[in-house]
Amino acid sequence: VIGVGVAVQYQAACWMAGMGKDYDAYYKSQRKIFVGGVSKLGGGYFPPHVSHQHGIDADFPFTKSGSGSDALANAMIVAAVIRQMPDFKHINGREYIVVDQSKHAAVGWGLDQLVTQGNLTPEQAARGKSVLVHWPNHNDHFHVRILP
Repeated sequence: VIGVGVAVQYQAACWMAGMGKDYDAYYKSQRKIFVGGVSKLGGGYFPPHVSHQHGIDADFPFTKSGSGSDALANAMIVAAVIRQMPDFKHINGREYIVVDQSKHAAVGWGLDQLVTQGNLTPEQAARGKSVLVHWPNHNDHFHVRILP
């Protein structure tokens, strides 16, 4: 099956817009969240991404700060997924956010900081940490299945 229905893709667009609003509210319009790797309406050929060809996956590039990655800003991307996409799934119907293993500790630290700030509950932070799954070649972005 190539692609998904327009109504389903509309729901995914609404979830991603909610993520943007969540991120924007935290940063008071000083930073933006970016989305990439979203297939065209109805899916279709999208090289080199096989899973992105079905209109159900999206990539969220890491936020940079200076010469490196911004752990707090990247944790906020995970927080926005947790809060705004109630039913994201990935492999085998489990909740996954695919990212290189080398980034897990920094994102976990950022999630803990969001809890300390009162921006995230401990349960949300624990869920955010539990859904991070290593996948090769994902050291500069998060990959999320935006539709079940």
